[in-house]
Amino acid sequence: MNLTVNQAVWLGAAMITYEQFKNNEEKSVDDIALVQADIRERAQSLTDNNVDSARISQHFNADHQSNNQNYFRVINGNKRRLSYPGEFNGEKERPDLNFQDSLTLSSGEKISVEQLVNFVETEYLAFFVNKELAVFVPEIDFKKIITHISIYANQIYKSPDQLDEPEKQIYLAIQESGSSAVIELDRFADAIASKYDLLNKSKTKFHIPKKVTTVRSYIWNQLVIKEFKDYPTSISIFAEKKYGIDRFRVAIELDENHANTNDFHRHHQFLTLPITLDPAKYFYFVTSKDNIEMDIYDQSAKQIKEKVETGEYKRVQLSYALTNEDIINNGWNSKEIYEDLIEAVGHLLPYYNKAMMNNGQIGGSNTMYAKNNILYGPPGTGKTYKVIEKAVNIIDPNFSNGKPTRNDYEEVYRTYIENKQIQFCTFHQSFSYEDFVEGLRSDIEKEGAPFTPQNGVFKEICELAKSRYQLSNSATTDIEHSNIYKISLGRANSNEGEKIYRYCIDNELISLGHGSGIDFTDKNNFKEVSEAFAEYEDKTSDSVIKMVNNFKNELQIGDIVIVSKGNLKFRAIAKVTGDYYYDEETEIPYNHFREVEWLFISKNEEEAEHIFNTTNTDSTRFSQQSIYPFGVDQLNLDAIKNFITQNENGEEERFVLIIDEINRGNISKIFGELITLIEEDKRYDVEADGTIKGLEVTLPYSKDKFSVPKNVYILGTMNTADRSISLMDTALRRRFDFEEMLPEPNVLSEVDGIEVQQLLLKINQRIEYLYDRDHQIGHAFFIGKKNSDELIEVMQRKVIPLLQEYFYDDWEKIELVLGGAAKSESNENDYFLSKKTLNANDLFKNTSKLQSKKVKYSVVKEPSANALLNIYQSERDDSNE
Repeated sequence: MNLTVNQAVWLGAAMITYEQFKNNEEKSVDDIALVQADIRERAQSLTDNNVDSARISQHFNADHQSNNQNYFRVINGNKRRLSYPGEFNGEKERPDLNFQDSLTLSSGEKISVEQLVNFVETEYLAFFVNKELAVFVPEIDFKKIITHISIYANQIYKSPDQLDEPEKQIYLAIQESGSSAVIELDRFADAIASKYDLLNKSKTKFHIPKKVTTVRSYIWNQLVIKEFKDYPTSISIFAEKKYGIDRFRVAIELDENHANTNDFHRHHQFLTLPITLDPAKYFYFVTSKDNIEMDIYDQSAKQIKEKVETGEYKRVQLSYALTNEDIINNGWNSKEIYEDLIEAVGHLLPYYNKAMMNNGQIGGSNTMYAKNNILYGPPGTGKTYKVIEKAVNIIDPNFSNGKPTRNDYEEVYRTYIENKQIQFCTFHQSFSYEDFVEGLRSDIEKEGAPFTPQNGVFKEICELAKSRYQLSNSATTDIEHSNIYKISLGRANSNEGEKIYRYCIDNELISLGHGSGIDFTDKNNFKEVSEAFAEYEDKTSDSVIKMVNNFKNELQIGDIVIVSKGNLKFRAIAKVTGDYYYDEETEIPYNHFREVEWLFISKNEEEAEHIFNTTNTDSTRFSQQSIYPFGVDQLNLDAIKNFITQNENGEEERFVLIIDEINRGNISKIFGELITLIEEDKRYDVEADGTIKGLEVTLPYSKDKFSVPKNVYILGTMNTADRSISLMDTALRRRFDFEEMLPEPNVLSEVDGIEVQQLLLKINQRIEYLYDRDHQIGHAFFIGKKNSDELIEVMQRKVIPLLQEYFYDDWEKIELVLGGAAKSESNENDYFLSKKTLNANDLFKNTSKLQSKKVKYSVVKEPSANALLNIYQSERDDSNE
């Protein structure tokens, strides 16, 4: 074989991988690790060209998107493995090969190149798609970065070119250390950019400044929305020495050297959002008007904003920091550092998005929302409440600009639910892959019906989203030279009509109901259509025959159809792409079909008058005929173009799957092999040149090819009282951004003299001390309560049962949380609990083996308002210490 070196290297690595894979029944990543020398030897045996060590080394250290050949991935240290298809979005992952060439394995077995490639694209790929341990975090040497900052930041530096030995070697070492740190931080920024679809501007090009005499105290990268790369606001990644502390910092950063007054104003819009993140980890990094830098942990967003407006603070960054001391104390490796920092980026994205707004409008269509997000927190913190607003804002990022009320959100949410743009499911112990993705089911209404694959909620929303995503990337259509028809898809405002319409939308079809049961495939004119009707029906009106003939014969490929809804509205526009065909077995009661490409689909409905040419006609209504052509000049073509270009030029239509109680399901069982496909860089995408990106798998029941589209967003909710986030399935933790929702006492007001804020705050402080922060009580339990009786009812029916569950009926701890218990009947109503001491001697004759005294607790049936006051006003009981 006359192979190039690149071909020989890839084939040699693939052959060794194949042999290792086949020789190990229980496969692990280490079993398929590759050694540089082995690849060189195997590759050299496949070609007459010189495969030198330098060439292999070049391949081995090319684990990044921009390299010329992306053949290998880092496992750890010096270990490498063959990259699997899709890891670099299909780019340069293997060379062009002659599939007919034959290879000889070390065992003497013959294998064709085609067989080897097929192994890599199926069995090898499936190993990584299905095996959790094989999903790698990029190997970034964070220690190299932080060590450089720790040792060399602010140290004296001299240019090695001007020095003699041995002093020259000292500063060469500094230069090498700085360059290596920059490379590692840049790789980390690339990983973030890939996950969140951002652009890495790679701010720090050279770590050692040429015109200064000290080493910089920081290195950094700027990450931005691609369309707004010239804006000075970014999500920035710092490795820095601040206040003598070595740390990584992620921040919503403003490059003030390149910012004008408007940029400062836009940047500080994120201060209109309060920090809902953990205040022990997230803080404001402030530069004062005197250029003093401060980490601010104890001021609210409102206070910070006021100081910006008065000029006391010049620039504010919302930040998260991970110190070298934290890393050492936690014993974290690179993988754990990576996960911590990339999760922080996900938490900061909503604030960055806010900073991109201009006069109330999002600064571009690429609104930043994580593809996979989980709202987690204790019960009653408003997770389900907020997920509705979040889902609506994902689909329509500008919806919140009009300051909608809660009722507005709920109304729009219901609309999106109805058209399946938002779908909802709840995980539980019995929820399965068959419910979520697909499974075999039989029609229970038909005896002996066979089991057929049925879509689960996840596959259903992905397929619908994919068809809409393809719609948004459709090519421009020249409507001036096309005939335009009106068509009805089902009767308006009926359940059956809606089913017909949705079926056609989802399957890119138009359909006609007249003449059901008659196949018009060979009927090529009005006369033949009429004769076909005569064979089956005694009398058929000419208007029905004309409509069928329009659909079958007059409507041509390339013509445009406008889908009406009643006489006054329309809801879709399509281009005909296929000839007539007859289908006897369909899910709808129609048998006549034409394939189409959808050019416009309305989220609701559009007024028909918007597309009629009112200068040439008085009528702005559709006729009741199922299908008919429009006359010349009857329509406003420019208006129709505007509707079509809404889809061509706008962002893809978004879909949201809400998974309630996501932590209660068996994630591996439910997601199966699809867990990898939900990752940002594995999603189905169509680039401007038509290139399709993303991973695809074959589903086990239907054998359909399946991928997860870019325009599907997954929102989960998780009650931390059910299961701590630290116990979450690691596969889920790696692939989701987590947004913590803690109790917000400040939203509560005084009720009948009861300071409800203080009441909730004191309860939660005690719970956190006695148990943990995951089991606090949410503010939602107390919202809307109008008097003390309603507050007491909440305590009795919601709070106390939760405390019993939390503390496993340890009433002494429950007493501590509730501020004490009544010890006598005289003050019993002043507390939620009463306790009495029982003497064994009063109950039993022989007490030698019994505890002499025991405390009995009971819940007070009719507590007074004093019981609420005693929770947060009670003095410390020193007798219990």
